[in-house]
Amino acid sequence: MHPLKLLFFLLLAGAAGTLFRFLCLRLAAGCAAFFPFGTFAVNVVGAFLAGLLFALLRTRFQSLELWAPVLMIGFLGAFTTFSTLMLETVNLALAGAWGKAALNLLGQNCSGLLAAFAGIAVGRIL
Repeated sequence: MHPLKLLFFLLLAGAAGTLFRFLCLRLAAGCAAFFPFGTFAVNVVGAFLAGLLFALLRTRFQSLELWAPVLMIGFLGAFTTFSTLMLETVNLALAGAWGKAALNLLGQNCSGLLAAFAGIAVGRIL
């Protein structure tokens, strides 16, 4: 793929990932005062999709592997929210909600790890 074409598709995928992230966070906005469920869901879904795409592009759709940067870096890079995860965790800790801070940090990391494994497993089955 021509480098300028790749950059164009990265830009479009990043815009789409940003839009989907925004919509997911808006859907969960009512819960944000209690716990950052929107960020939690986006990160777990993003980890699952990363595993699924990795497996599918490596095994079943190898001819589409040149689209991996567009999907993984462009879309998923804009969709997932590691920096938001860190900031929300720090803010919970600063507010004295140490249990929620630990749940947020450990829960998202453990869930994300399991989701990535699940995505790879599903991708291998498909």
